[in-house]
Amino acid sequence: MNFSKKLHVLLTNDDGIESAGLRYLWEGLKDNVDITVIAPDKERSGSGAAATLDRIVITPTSWYDTTTKAYKVSGTPVDCVRAGLSILLPTPPDMILSGINHGTNSGRTIVFSGTIGGVIEGVLRNIPGIAFSYWNYDTSDFGHTAKYIWPIVDYLSKQTMPHGSFYNVNFPKHLDQEIKGLKVVPHGFSNWIEQPEPFPSEEGHYSMRGVWVDHNEPEGTDVHYLKQGYVTASPIHIAQLTDFAVLDNHKEPFERSFQEHLKTPLFMH
Repeated sequence: MNFSKKLHVLLTNDDGIESAGLRYLWEGLKDNVDITVIAPDKERSGSGAAATLDRIVITPTSWYDTTTKAYKVSGTPVDCVRAGLSILLPTPPDMILSGINHGTNSGRTIVFSGTIGGVIEGVLRNIPGIAFSYWNYDTSDFGHTAKYIWPIVDYLSKQTMPHGSFYNVNFPKHLDQEIKGLKVVPHGFSNWIEQPEPFPSEEGHYSMRGVWVDHNEPEGTDVHYLKQGYVTASPIHIAQLTDFAVLDNHKEPFERSFQEHLKTPLFMH
């Protein structure tokens, strides 16, 4: 991308319209781009690429200034992006930015992240995107993220990304301390794992919040560098879903095996 006009970006998230992360994502961009905020009306963490197939409710809402248009949606981040593209915006945005998530989306967490789900929905429609996450839950600390947003968006908005690709950006835990730099790296292997906790007074009811489980991360992954105090940026590709190595290995024997079963008495008419 290389825009002579001012960028127009759609902001969304999975922590909800009132989250600190969304506010500071806006804070980091408001002086440089035109912004429309379309975010869930409540927390939708872990919603991945889930979408509502029935009714959603879109409600205009006030924002921290009078010029930014903002809407809350009774749905997931994907619903928010769909509402923006098919209902609210007269033309598609130049980019879709999601976050800043409360907690890291490094390692394998990208599979179920609602923050990333919103970006994927745009990428599937050929709209570039970036997901932002912060390895911190202390909302009073989120203000430290804002100054790092524009340098990242400014650079990536001028690049041409292949169809199906986007960037996943993670901030390390202590942004109040000196940041060592940014590393463009692959994803690691660590993950959030569920830790069920029963509700004492409600039989069969469980909290399914997760705990972070560290794998033995090789040097060079996003998790490795986050622990060293770097911001990480990982390019993700989602358009080519087929595993062609497996396809080549299994195609003929799998098809032949199934065809042989069709010759057995069970399938004879």
